[in-house]
Amino acid sequence: MPNFVKDIISGISLAFDQQVKLNDKITVGSVKGMVEKINLRSIVIRDSDGIVHYIPNSEIKILSNHSIEWARAMVAVNISCDEATDKIIAILEKIFNDFMAEEKFRNIVLEKPTIREGGGICAIKNSNVALEIICKVKPQYRGSIERLLLRKIKDGFHKEGIKLL
Repeated sequence: MPNFVKDIISGISLAFDQQVKLNDKITVGSVKGMVEKINLRSIVIRDSDGIVHYIPNSEIKILSNHSIEWARAMVAVNISCDEATDKIIAILEKIFNDFMAEEKFRNIVLEKPTIREGGGICAIKNSNVALEIICKVKPQYRGSIERLLLRKIKDGFHKEGIKLL
């Protein structure tokens, strides 16, 4: 079957299954970027360097959509092993509660930030402890919420005299 026909059949399948829409962040093969155009023959993706990729629909074997429903914002916070874990967790809980009380995040943050299950410690290295924090958010805000959480944690720890490493 000629590629033209394969592209169109694959394009109809993409449209019918609603796997992707304009402005979605996707990965196709080794290409990751924002969808700029979808048609029956191809999908056009612009990557973070601004490069435009034209991918024939028949060449799409695996498509990963990073923009459907929710995403997980994740940050790691490094503290000294000298700090009491329970004290750090209590400070983080206060920061998370204050964060969720802000009106502007109510429609963006889908679940309150939490320390990863099992105590949250994801690494101990060179007298540092790394705590992992996760938060369910609307996909388009993942990066900005990660940066904002880090800022809130830094400010909250500074206020409590806790040094980040």
